[in-house]
Parts: sequence; structure tokens; C-alpha cells
Amino acid sequence: MARHAKLSDDGGAGDHHFGGVPSSPVHNERHAYRTSSRRHGYFRHAMTFLGGFLLGIYGAFIFRSDLLTGPASQPRPSREMILDLEEKPHTMPPPPLPTCPPCAKCEKCQQCPKCPPPPKPCDKTVTDASTDTGAPPSGATEMTTLFQSLDEAAGLEFHGFVDGKRAFSEFLPFVPEKIQSKVSDHAMAFMTKGSGFLPLRSPSSADGTFPFEDLQACKEVDVIALARERCYVAVNTQMSQSSFHVHRYSPVAPEPVEGKEGGKKEAKEDKQAGEEVEALRPPSWRLKPRISLEGSRPPKMTHMRSQEGFLLELFSNLPDLEEKAGALFARAADSQKRLLIMALNEGDVDLLVNFVCSARQASISVENLVVISADKSVVDIAEALNLHAFSHPGFGTLPSERSGRYGDENFQVMMWLKVVSVWIAIRLGYHVLFQDADLVWLKSPWEAFADTSIDGFFMDDGARSERFSPLYANSGFYFLRSNPIVIHFMQGLLLSYDAIRQCASHQTVFIREITEHMSRSGMKVKVLPDRDFPQGQVFHHQKALMREITARNHTPYVFHMCWTKDKPDKIMYLIKSNMWYMTSPCNSSDAMLKTQKEGQISLAACCLDPWASISADSG
Repeated sequence: MARHAKLSDDGGAGDHHFGGVPSSPVHNERHAYRTSSRRHGYFRHAMTFLGGFLLGIYGAFIFRSDLLTGPASQPRPSREMILDLEEKPHTMPPPPLPTCPPCAKCEKCQQCPKCPPPPKPCDKTVTDASTDTGAPPSGATEMTTLFQSLDEAAGLEFHGFVDGKRAFSEFLPFVPEKIQSKVSDHAMAFMTKGSGFLPLRSPSSADGTFPFEDLQACKEVDVIALARERCYVAVNTQMSQSSFHVHRYSPVAPEPVEGKEGGKKEAKEDKQAGEEVEALRPPSWRLKPRISLEGSRPPKMTHMRSQEGFLLELFSNLPDLEEKAGALFARAADSQKRLLIMALNEGDVDLLVNFVCSARQASISVENLVVISADKSVVDIAEALNLHAFSHPGFGTLPSERSGRYGDENFQVMMWLKVVSVWIAIRLGYHVLFQDADLVWLKSPWEAFADTSIDGFFMDDGARSERFSPLYANSGFYFLRSNPIVIHFMQGLLLSYDAIRQCASHQTVFIREITEHMSRSGMKVKVLPDRDFPQGQVFHHQKALMREITARNHTPYVFHMCWTKDKPDKIMYLIKSNMWYMTSPCNSSDAMLKTQKEGQISLAACCLDPWASISADSG
């Protein structure tokens, strides 16, 4: 039977009873011996642990010393060498310092640690994207050497810098002139390797540029108009011909990975070297379609059927339409076969008469004006004012009410009349100046279209949104010259009415078709300067120019009061700008219809006379 001993508080053996029997002297002696042995054991364990700890420290020191000294055959490093290694513990050498750019005087060069401090501010260089003027760096030779070192793998050869302003005027004449002030002074010219068109040689001028005439040695020059916040990739495909389009892409974010059980989970994360590394999918790219700017999707079936209905009415009545319209156009056209066409319904007849009154005040003839409408009342008013007017069942069924706002249902449907009226005139061989009803003329615009090499002249819309790029043309005032290229263009626009309905914008599809036919058929276009052909953007955002126009210190050809919410705003802004020429009996569509029914309508009754009687603060 096991026995137990209990130490008293003073370390001696106390009485211990087991089963009621007191402890014997022998038992107490054995207990004292065990206690003494146990104390010696504790001491031995402590000494063993301390010795092992000291031995471990010594071994770690020896191991680290071996790392520092290397093999025994090598001499032991000095203290200075060891301190140097401790200050630079990395075994891999640091990356090489960046080479300073040729111009070491600009603020950008501060990123080069070994560059000397800039002694003075330097000219802007092409390496500074935030303040770039397009000027080549002062060290043009170094820049050329840089491109020569980069073009070997790409199969391209860097020719040099050419005059950017001249490149803009020569190759991009269709871009609004207002953008030219932002064009870089210099443009870079590349060629595909082995073409032999532009041999590499030294620049011919001090600023590193080459004569623009060097490009005449090329069989073809492909021009890209660079935009902000874009990346450009030039790929030498070795194909015999390049694409007629710039293919635009946007990156696609990685999607969640499908789990085995069908649920979605985030991309897996692995741990390597103590850091979390996200397992990403390979990069993917989505072709950026232009249709995303035209209503986000292709035309709906309802829009397609609407177009089919209009086309059915048009082509079933086409022979009669061509005969009657041709006879009227022949009477109205001037000696150069030019027509001024306006397409409107009953809701905008007062704007039509205000335009005629503006031309009357400026002594401009509008004898070649043809008013096209599906409303008989509009035809009657136009004819009462001695204007040419035309209506035909082939135009289809159109609303008589004015649109309540930009892009509403009536606005969209009336876009068909705007398209088909120009289409039929161009088809019959007449040059057409088309304009919306909300325009006034201050002097005759016909001289602006004198260049017969240009197929189309367009007003600058003023907007710089992506869906209107790159022309930013306004579809409410333009001149088209009848020829096979323009006839084909108008045919494409006619068959795109479903897209017009889808995006609720004639102008978006209009610009798309122009740019397509520039590439497809070589259509030549020009966007008119907004100082001579201002519009609503000038009214709202160019106050100094607007004050000049209102005071008649500057006289543009026309003014287009677009950029408005609705018709009441148009009239209010026209009145404030001294461009409302109507008297009270005719100053609204309803009043004009009433005056016409009473047989009292005439230009003398409707137009203010003289024009100078309008005060600058009227309205």
C-alpha cells in the first residue's frame, strides 16, 4: 500500500495518520532523504537547462560567423567589411539608376537622383504629358537614338518630328478649327520597317524637326488624331494593307470564379513568402463599339417596323413624288441648282416666319427656299407668304404638334422628314442647304460654300461629347453638294432611321454616316467656324462673343438657337439677343394660323420694320 508524507510548514515531518495509525521513526527518516534528493534533482535540471541555453547562443554566433566568413580557405573579413555588409544586407544588387533625359533642366528631371540641380526653368518637352506643347526635346539626336533602340523589335522606324499644325490642316481639315489652337506644334512620324519611304537621317532644323515635304515620299500616310487619357498600340502585322478603322478596346475586370457547387466566390488568394498574392485571370479586352454611344443597343424591333412603314410609303409613292418634287425644285432652285430646304410641322411655323423676316431685314433673298411639311396648314401659310412649299403622301404620317422637349416622341418622328426631304433633293441632282426652323440670317451664307472640292459643310455644334466625335457637326445647318458620294451618303442615312429612333438623335447617326463615308468613299467635309456660324453653345458659354453679336459689333452669317430645353426657351433667348423679328399678330403658331384663316397674313403684317427698332433689353 502506498504511503504519503506531508511536509510541515517549517520543513519537518509532521504526524501523518493513515488508517488511524501514527507514523513511525523509520518512515520519517526515509521521507527526509527523499525530500533532500528531490531538491538536488531540481538543481541539476536547472543547471542543464542553463548550459543548453548558453550552448545554443554560442552555436548561433558560430553559424552567423560562418556565413560572414565563407569557406575556410577565404581570408577573414575586416571589421569595416562586416559593418559594410550589415549596412547593405541585400544580396541582390540594386536596380540601375534611371538615365536623365536630354533636358536636365525641367522639374520632371528631379526623379533622376544623380541629375544636377536645375539651373533654370526649361522649355516644355514631349516627356512632360501634363504640359506638353508637342515641341521636340532640345536633344533631338538623343530622342532619335532612343526611338532607334526601341523600334528594332516592333519593326518600326522613327523618322522624326514634323510640323503638327500643318499636319492638322493638311490631314484633319474636317475637325473644327477651334480645336486647332490645342494641337501640338510638332507631330511624330513613323514608318514600317523596310519600306524605304523615309530614310533615317539627321534633323534639318535646330529644333529637331524635318521638312513636312518629306512625307510626300510616302505612298500612304495613316493619321491618328490622339485624344486625352488614351493608350495607343502600333502593331506591325506585315500585311500588305492597313485597316481603315482604329479599333478601340477597354479592359474587362475579372469576374468572380464559379465554384464547384455553382455558387460564386472571389478570386483565390495564395500565400507565398509571407505575402498574399491574388490569383488573377489573364487580361481580357472588350471591343468598344460605336453603337454603345447610340442608345447602348441595336435598334428595337418597334423602331425597325417604324422605319419599314415609312420606307413602304416612300417607295410605293416614289415615281409620283419624284415627278412633283422635281417640278417644284426646278422652279425654286437658283442658277447654280442650289436649294434652301426647311422641314417642319404646324407647331414651328412661327419660327419659319421669324427666319424669313430676319432675311428680309438683312435684304437677303430666300427665293430658293422650299418648305417641306406633311401639314397642309403649313403649306398654305408658306404659299401665302410667297414661299415655295411641298407636301406629299410619300412622306408618311407625321405629327402636327411641336415637340415638347428635345428627344421626345414627336422630335424623333420628325427626324424622318428632315432626312427624306434632303434625300429626295440630293437624289434629283440639287445642292442643298438644310436648316432647322430656329435659325436667323444676318448676312448671306452662300459664299461660305464656294469651294466646290468640298462635298459637305457643317455647322460646329459646340458640344465635345464622344458620341459627336470627331466632327462635332450640327445636323441643323449644313450644305451638301449633289454627287455620287453624297447621294450614297444620304441613302445610308435614310436606311438608318431605326438607329435615329433608337438613340433619339438625328445628329449622332448623321455624324456616324459622315465619318463612315469619309473612309468608304472619300467624302470631303469641312466644319464651319463658330464665330461666323454661332449656335446655342455660344449663347450659353461665350458671353463676350454673344455681347458683340447682340450689339451688332460683330455680324456672323447666321445664328442657330439650339442648345435649348424647349420652344419657349428658344423664343425667349432670341428676343434677348435681338433676333426676334415678329409682330404681335404673328408671334406664335396659333396666332399665325388664326391670321392665315382670316386671310390677313403677309410678310408686311408679320415682320418688324425697321430691324433697328428692336431694343437691346427687349424681353
